[in-house]
Amino acid sequence: MPMQDSRFESLSHPLRRVGVMEVQDARRVSEAADLLAAAVAELDLGSVLPATCRELVALGERIERTGRALKAMAAAKVADTALWQGEGDRSPEDWLARTTGTTRAEAARELQCGRDLHAVPEVAQAATAGALSVKQTEAIAGAAAADPSAAGRLLHSAQSQGLRELQDECRATRTNADPNPDATRARIHAQRSYRTWTDPDGRGHLHLTGPSDVIARLDNAVRHRADRIFQAARRTGRRHPADAYAFDAATELLTGSGDTTPVPAGADAKIIVRVDLPALLRGRTVDSETCEIAGLGPIPVTVVQEWMHNAFLAAVVTRGTEITKVVHLGRRFTSEQRTALQWRDPVCARNGCANRLNLHYDHFEDWAHTHTTRVDAARRFCTPCHQLKTLGWHISDPDPHGQCTFTPPPSGDPPTPPPPPPATTRHDIADAAQAALQARRQALART
Repeated sequence: MPMQDSRFESLSHPLRRVGVMEVQDARRVSEAADLLAAAVAELDLGSVLPATCRELVALGERIERTGRALKAMAAAKVADTALWQGEGDRSPEDWLARTTGTTRAEAARELQCGRDLHAVPEVAQAATAGALSVKQTEAIAGAAAADPSAAGRLLHSAQSQGLRELQDECRATRTNADPNPDATRARIHAQRSYRTWTDPDGRGHLHLTGPSDVIARLDNAVRHRADRIFQAARRTGRRHPADAYAFDAATELLTGSGDTTPVPAGADAKIIVRVDLPALLRGRTVDSETCEIAGLGPIPVTVVQEWMHNAFLAAVVTRGTEITKVVHLGRRFTSEQRTALQWRDPVCARNGCANRLNLHYDHFEDWAHTHTTRVDAARRFCTPCHQLKTLGWHISDPDPHGQCTFTPPPSGDPPTPPPPPPATTRHDIADAAQAALQARRQALART
């Protein structure tokens, strides 16, 4: 057993008696914090090797994780008493925001996270041990508080999934555990908000909070206006990040400036909703059934029923995951397949890329060999990632979460774009047509 550092021998939690209770004070944590602050103050990063700096990054993250969990749980205990009222604050959120120098909205999230952690000790133990990031803790604690039986599964998922996939799983867990999704939506709508603020450097912010289905409709309008702005910029040779085009689109829509053409109808002008057929017929989900907006998360079935006659809705009605069975023999994706891919890949399918604009429909199988187009053999990639594939980067098979890993080509001469196709003759066209016809007949014979 390793020897204990002598500096910490006196750092115990002294017990003191309050009435008939023996309670701990914060002396040990306070002294440890003083030692930590002194150690950091003595550290000269200018004389530290880069490898050691990388280690310090990990240590700093661990300290932050433990401290954030401690603060949230302690604040939740204070909020349950009258102690926060001693300095004239109107609410526990106002008290915590003033005490910690943060916003009221951030204080409210911390208090809720602290309450959730008290409800699920298994998650609290992982959070205080530094095993979970702040975002992971908030997602898992909220979901596990709604369904305590899911705590172990979600903690395991945190070890293997990215943050976005983990948050999706946590949202689904909370939705499945919600006995009244319509009441939850009504509560969120009652708490809707609109906030603006400015950073010290002059950067302005606009933040909307409300039901996810309403945000989806707003995002749908912004996304399609952004795509139109992107196309116009590309014709003039201008290149900007996707988020910049979305900002310009939101500005035009809110101020009535720029192109006033309404959001177009068509295959891509829609909100993709996946809903299991039994849930749609019943009017609510049970067990592990799904009713969700692609890329945003679950919504009540009643919202989908209200949207059924609107042109902006494209519903992927499924039994489980049967949408992958859509197959046809042409090279281009059908509208049904495009809708299925839009639901499955709302953002670029490259692992780590969150681009949502101008996604390409990409074949994983060489159509010249299969002469079939299948949803489960396709992915959507943004323009920069699709260009990497064209330049010879290796694309892995999708992982269990549908994400592909891109690997640079072997070192050596830089990859060059593929050569232009050779000129074709009428004989070449006739041979290709005959081969396609024969492949189609063979495929039909197999069905």
